[in-house]
Amino acid sequence: MTYEKKKYPLNCFTCKNDFFGRERTQKTCSQDCRNKRNIFLTGRSSNKSIPTGTVGAISEMSVAMFLMDKGYAVFRALSPACICDLVVIKDEKILRLEVRTGYEDEKGKITFPSSDKDKGRQDFFAINIRSKNKIRFFTHDKREVSEI
Repeated sequence: MTYEKKKYPLNCFTCKNDFFGRERTQKTCSQDCRNKRNIFLTGRSSNKSIPTGTVGAISEMSVAMFLMDKGYAVFRALSPACICDLVVIKDEKILRLEVRTGYEDEKGKITFPSSDKDKGRQDFFAINIRSKNKIRFFTHDKREVSEI
């Protein structure tokens, strides 16, 4: 006796095509559609053709341009081992920034990588949300600040 698993008629979240899924909760018809849905939900793009170091450099340059447009003098670290990525100066205020590439989900929650070793090395995290063309600033305990 062979056991055939039931298949459920569903509609793909991404491409809107009808398909038969193995689970009632299945949202997509294929791995490609699943990847597209994950990018939609999290903002994370998995473009393997761009090295992670280049993605980081793009984020640093994006934050630098954003801050220069706001009137800051911006200085970028030459060594990847520096304590911060950018030093910014405006009026009498000098700040150390660590730039990270962040992601925003469909509910507006922003996530970015950080660790305990980050504490004390910089004044703020500058988060570049590439998928939404946004720059946001956070404290070490991941509280968003409206301006630096």
